[in-house]
Amino acid sequence: MQTKTPESTTYNRRETPTEKGIERETSFKDTGSAKRPNNGGTVVEFRLVAKKAQSVAVAGTFNGWDAKRDPLKKDGDCWKARVTVPRGRHEYRFVVDGVWLNDPNAKESVTNPFGSTNSVIHG
Repeated sequence: MQTKTPESTTYNRRETPTEKGIERETSFKDTGSAKRPNNGGTVVEFRLVAKKAQSVAVAGTFNGWDAKRDPLKKDGDCWKARVTVPRGRHEYRFVVDGVWLNDPNAKESVTNPFGSTNSVIHG
């Protein structure tokens, strides 16, 4: 599902992967140039539905692939975080209870050196 408002675009998708039986709905929200912070980055909202998860984070080129730097906070069954990413192209993955997962909602992905793929956003 894609929802558009004048200042933002939100992308949502729900799926049930086989990894740990985690049901997940992921989305990111690009708040657009009207919401750019002073440092020139873009605020991106990451979301993930992982009912049984104990911890969820997002890691990527925008934070040095540090799985502890940008944890998502639990809100009901959904985990959320708003992260400022520098302008440009960035690769990322979700980390759910230590397991690295792709964002199934990503419009773009690239092969990584570990035999899987990374999701891509443009800040």
